[in-house]
Amino acid sequence: MKGKRLYRDREWLEQQYIGQQKSGLQIAREIGSTKKTIYQYLEKYGIPRRSASDARMTDDRLWRNREWLYEQYVVLDKSLKEIADLLGCHAPQIGKWIHRLGIPKRSAGDVAEKIAKAKRGKKRSPETIRKMSEANRGKKLSAETCAKIAEANRGRKHTVEAREKMSQMRRRPESKARQIAGLKRWWDEPGNRERHSGPNHHSWKGGFVLSSSTERRRWRWDVCMRAKGRSEISGKKEAGMCAHHLLSRTAMPQHRDKMYNGILLTEREHVWLHSLAGASMLGILERIGLCLVVLHGDGPKALPAG
Repeated sequence: MKGKRLYRDREWLEQQYIGQQKSGLQIAREIGSTKKTIYQYLEKYGIPRRSASDARMTDDRLWRNREWLYEQYVVLDKSLKEIADLLGCHAPQIGKWIHRLGIPKRSAGDVAEKIAKAKRGKKRSPETIRKMSEANRGKKLSAETCAKIAEANRGRKHTVEAREKMSQMRRRPESKARQIAGLKRWWDEPGNRERHSGPNHHSWKGGFVLSSSTERRRWRWDVCMRAKGRSEISGKKEAGMCAHHLLSRTAMPQHRDKMYNGILLTEREHVWLHSLAGASMLGILERIGLCLVVLHGDGPKALPAG
């Protein structure tokens, strides 16, 4: 007899339904038939069907049994989908009976923690990472979301292994390139430079604001053009010429972007000049600078205040 027609055998059908206490749905699924056909042959052969209370204890109705459902959902910590797959039904059906039987449902936080625990240690494929990157490109977290993330992570410390792993990832050239590019994009956004520089910077200690990179480049260009690209000490011309401040930028900030407060040097001369040490070195360099300022003829003839 073919597998799909085993229900025509009365002894086999009685053994499955009475002996093994299987439901009509279970028998139908095992042989690839329908529940209606199984019940028709039960009635045809005079096999007594179970009552409604007994039917609730069969495998296809176990979701109506509070003790069994409580054990699966609370004690064994199974999800609605896992229980539904076990019984061959849908997850909303299990959720409805959990509510109806008064079984406490898990919170969204518990569900998220369980999902995170299941995913822990698993690595995403490169294709998945690419799709996630494309989907999140251009999206920005709201200020409220950033505040929540910061509050949740406050006080947490990475393990030694995690810190070592992050350090190795940051050392990679591609990681450094992405960090630099991202920082440049962020710095060029309107308002970011003003909000995080000068007195607005978190490490501000009351000093002076350095000139912008544009002003520095313009000052260096003016010094180079005046010296015609040659060292103003040795007259040499080579790659990597350096523009050096004669008067201290920190002690005399009012002169830092003036062309007369600069001298063009070779790289070796510049390194040698900065290698000089001594408590009176600043005063010596300033006096040299003042003399050269007068010799250039484009600076003030009197000593600058400061």
